[in-house]
Amino acid sequence: MAATPFTEAVGSVTGIPGAPSPMPRLISPTELREYLGVTPSALARLRRAGTIPGPVRGSRSYDFEAVKRALDNPTANGIQLASDEDELIARAKKWRKSA
Repeated sequence: MAATPFTEAVGSVTGIPGAPSPMPRLISPTELREYLGVTPSALARLRRAGTIPGPVRGSRSYDFEAVKRALDNPTANGIQLASDEDELIARAKKWRKSA
């Protein structure tokens, strides 16, 4: 995937706890899909499953901070994460076959 201003900004995050995010607070569905690396249908499935919050009421934009919080605390959303890279790869392959 080619670098875009969005991915460059995400890549510049320092990882320091409490550091302000260089990202805008509201992002478009396209930007969110790019950030997550998913297709439009996968984003819709994540929303329906409650894995990530839906768009801000009255808008198509997503609250980037709310999405990050939801993904940073997956157990609060009932998501079970893979314990290692091999399991992640196996799940990705299985998901691709079913999509």
